[in-house]
Amino acid sequence: MQNSSIKFLGGFFMRQKHKLTKIFKLVTVIALMACLLMSSIPITNAASQTDFKNFSIDDIEIIQFTNGYYTEDYDYDKDEYVKWYNYDYSSKIVGTATLTDGSTVDIDYAWISDNDVDLTDSQSVNNQWGLGSHQVTAELEGIKTTFNVNIVKPPVTVKSIEINDIDIVECTSGYYTKEYDYDKDEYVEWYKYSYFDVNGTVTFDDGTSAEITSGGFEYKNNYYYFDFENDQSYENQWDIGTHKVVAKALGFETSFNCNIKESPYASIEILSVDPVKEKEDSWDYECALKFVYKVTYKGGRVEQRNSGDYYDDNPTISIIGDWQIGKENEFIVHLGKATAKGYAEVIPDYGFDFVAQNDGIYITNCTLEDEDIIIPEEIAGKKVIGITSLGYHFDTNAKSITIPDSVKTISEDAFEGCSSLQSLTIGSGVEYLSAKMFMRLYNLSEINVSSNNKNYLSIEGVVYNSAVDTMVVYPNGKSKSHTVPASVSNIDAITESKSDNINIVFADESKYYKTVDGVTYTVDMTKVVLCNKTKGGKYTMPDSVTQISDKAFAACKNLTDVNISKNVTDIVYSAFRGCTSLNNVSLPSNVTKISNEAFAKCTSLKDISLSDNLEAIGDSAFYESGLAKITIPDKVKSVDDYAFASSKVQTITIGKSVETIGEGTFQLTPVINVSIPDNVKSIGASAFCLCENLKSINLGSGLTEIKDCTFAQTALNNVFIPKNITKICYKAFENCNYLNDLEIKGDNVEIGESAFICCPLKNYSPSENISNYGDSSFRYSKIRNFHAGKTVTEIAYNSFGGCSELSDIQIPDTVLKISSCAFDGTKWYDAQPDGSVYLDHIYLRNKGESAPQNLTIKEGTKTIADGALFNVFCGATENIKTISLPDSLIRIGDLAFNGCTSLTEITIPASVEQIGDYAFLGCESLTSINVDPNNKFYSSENGVLFNKNKTELIYCPKQSSGEYTVPNSVKTIKSFAFANSGTERIVINRTNVKLEDYAIGYTTEPWIPVVSEVTKKWCTKNLDAIICCAKGSTADQYVQNTKDNDKLKCEYIDPTIIIDFGDANGDGEINAKDRMMLTRHLAKWSGYENIDMTAADLNNDGAVNAKDRMILTRHIAKWSGYETLPYTK
Repeated sequence: MQNSSIKFLGGFFMRQKHKLTKIFKLVTVIALMACLLMSSIPITNAASQTDFKNFSIDDIEIIQFTNGYYTEDYDYDKDEYVKWYNYDYSSKIVGTATLTDGSTVDIDYAWISDNDVDLTDSQSVNNQWGLGSHQVTAELEGIKTTFNVNIVKPPVTVKSIEINDIDIVECTSGYYTKEYDYDKDEYVEWYKYSYFDVNGTVTFDDGTSAEITSGGFEYKNNYYYFDFENDQSYENQWDIGTHKVVAKALGFETSFNCNIKESPYASIEILSVDPVKEKEDSWDYECALKFVYKVTYKGGRVEQRNSGDYYDDNPTISIIGDWQIGKENEFIVHLGKATAKGYAEVIPDYGFDFVAQNDGIYITNCTLEDEDIIIPEEIAGKKVIGITSLGYHFDTNAKSITIPDSVKTISEDAFEGCSSLQSLTIGSGVEYLSAKMFMRLYNLSEINVSSNNKNYLSIEGVVYNSAVDTMVVYPNGKSKSHTVPASVSNIDAITESKSDNINIVFADESKYYKTVDGVTYTVDMTKVVLCNKTKGGKYTMPDSVTQISDKAFAACKNLTDVNISKNVTDIVYSAFRGCTSLNNVSLPSNVTKISNEAFAKCTSLKDISLSDNLEAIGDSAFYESGLAKITIPDKVKSVDDYAFASSKVQTITIGKSVETIGEGTFQLTPVINVSIPDNVKSIGASAFCLCENLKSINLGSGLTEIKDCTFAQTALNNVFIPKNITKICYKAFENCNYLNDLEIKGDNVEIGESAFICCPLKNYSPSENISNYGDSSFRYSKIRNFHAGKTVTEIAYNSFGGCSELSDIQIPDTVLKISSCAFDGTKWYDAQPDGSVYLDHIYLRNKGESAPQNLTIKEGTKTIADGALFNVFCGATENIKTISLPDSLIRIGDLAFNGCTSLTEITIPASVEQIGDYAFLGCESLTSINVDPNNKFYSSENGVLFNKNKTELIYCPKQSSGEYTVPNSVKTIKSFAFANSGTERIVINRTNVKLEDYAIGYTTEPWIPVVSEVTKKWCTKNLDAIICCAKGSTADQYVQNTKDNDKLKCEYIDPTIIIDFGDANGDGEINAKDRMMLTRHLAKWSGYENIDMTAADLNNDGAVNAKDRMILTRHIAKWSGYETLPYTK
């Protein structure tokens, strides 16, 4: 009866909705008031208990058609439903509330919401807000205020919006929802599609444009979202086919199509389900659910997936019923039309992840967010016996942790990331502790060990072994003074602590340590253990001392003078780090090593005399010290990384034996002049980087290269690069703003990426001895002329870009590889007229906003530059339909025609020797590449581009048929070979074809050049593709190993055995290695018994012998008559 009543009333309401709206609202209000009157709960709000006098809200500005949504209401005047834009201004509210005590508090949307402030405005279907000011009233407990919402014009007018149509596999990219079916008298589930991940372009009336991403677009740092409308409903569920979607933004309306495509999935099977911790609602369970499932495609391909991995089509999960602790919790997985039922075990949430092992529980993660964590003795009825990890979320949470007596083992990195931890309590069962476990816990001030622990005990928060003869852990954050017991002989834990502020004293009765005048020694006075942090003034080390403990004097900020024992040979790690008042150190002649950070941050140390016997200076030895000058003794061979970085060194003298200067050794110092002696063979990256006073350098004859950023951002005004240096690396002299004079003497010198970027170089002309100009190598310099030498092999992207004074350019005809952007922004390029730009023998690019439909490259041109017609670099190249190439052409550059979307056909002349990577990528209309039969390097078949002997398939243009069969001669399919083929079925009969990354199943975004592995990932788009191949073949493996494209599928066919005569070692090539293998096989060498006998039978006579070796030798030597194998004459 109840259901029937609901059905009747529901149907009545649906038919009479517009007439009953006001009545329904009135009845609802009366019912709510009645409930409140009948209850004993006063109609108040907890937040209003704080008395206030008044409050005010600032006026709000909203751009028209933003910060709101389109809604639909019944217009009684028009007797129809009307869509209108309802502004939501609540999230923008800011203001001030004045309390009764006169103080004020800032208010915002959260305050308004928490205090149930009533907001009243005039918006309705009959009073839609237009441009101008609209008043809103805010009321709380009888106190009212008003503010204005000002609707303003958008900062720009949208001229056009183009949103690309999208393809969605049926029953993916959406969600199942429920709606009441009044005819069936029940709730019915149906699939609703989502399509917010659209892309396209918005064009504005100011001439600018913006890319559409994530359901909106950006204009001048503001992001605007679309309002989408479609006709989906329970009564009108989308089926396979095309469906229109309306998109609105800033008052502009457009539409695009959502194409629902048939699902490729035949079935789905759930293989395993991980247990799920107890959650509050079904949404939490859905997010936490992890399972392994098997997908079977309609073509027969089978794929195993993990629910946590991302695919183009991810399954939809429906939680059935209310889940309870136990195993029979039902869920349904939908993938397309395929569904599978699974069951999950819900387990109690103990606040920890764990594994059960050895009859106990090992904690692997903590999910609690409390400041005080108490680990339980038992979980799921088993003892907690180990802690593997407590996770990384403690960075801002846990300040204390208590470990129960049941725990026996704690892994070395169990507390990794617990950076807020201050106090740790350890139970009686723990069997092993070490300082390394706690070395990164900088706030840990105390560790308290149970008095019942047989292995360890704690005294004043410091851990010792049970015999109290060894200090085990000294917490990094401990600040209070600690007295070391007299029985302790080993305090190595102090040196393992990361704290410089160790504050300990030793018992007077200690048999192992002796404290004299604030300095603690071993009892025999041979080793300095620790200095009291308050000790100041002058300190003379007794000559009985032969060793200094690591960090012994670290952070002794009052020490001013130190005389070190004549018997000390090593100034150890951090020995005097942070002694900020130390201004004088007397080193004995016996010192042979200054270790890492020994005098780091000794900011008052102006000078130091290093022993002639010194052999090594460690990492950061004098980092951030006050040293003004340094002489490196002649016995030192290596000055390690950052040894003097950020110090005050102005003068450097480098010894006669130094061979290596480490990375960043002198960076950020005020050094003025540097002379590198001939004995130095290597200077590390950034060695003199950011030395803003460095004006001159003399580079010795031992160097062969200048590494990354070595002299970047210095004050050098002239640089002489001697003949021995053949490589100048990445940003070696970047931003040397005073560098005008440069001379490079070496032969075939390689100039790396951005080597001299932003250096003026007014008096430099690149010489003929440069072999390679890397990306942006001289970008933004003031070079006036560039005459490349005959040794140059490459001029890369933007090598001279932005060189505004460069007007004279000459390139020898030996240069074939050059970027079309090499001279962008130069005086020479700016002077070139629109149209085809040539530079000597080079077709550089198309300039301007137009391009001819029929482009003819002039005779005499030897190379087409990289990216010459790439539509991102050049204007209107999408208009080009034909390109005529000259017989003089030798090289077609990388990305040369990328984006020539209207190009339909092209002929490669016989002269072409090189076709660069991705030369035709993005040529969507290209149907045929025809190679002159006389070309010695390339060939074509049915318009498809191959290398000469058709072992490499380079590029397959658009095919008239939906299927393409790869010739059996092909051994390699190049990257993006089928990116624009329009072919969904590719047949590969051969079982061992190598498919390079992205060979099949991928195309590219038109605006991102494929110049590296990184940009490959950025620019790729997945394509539908079916590879017909033998099961277990390399093509099959390519599909199975492709995890990021579930549009790529396999159909299995019978394998075709293809013999590669002459390829004895099976590496896909025929060369001297195969001849050697055959020779050794015939000579019966051990290990050469198992060669491919079929491939080695070169005359196909059924035997492998000396005749086959002779045929192979002549084939490799290119004898006439031996070009084709097998040899049958």
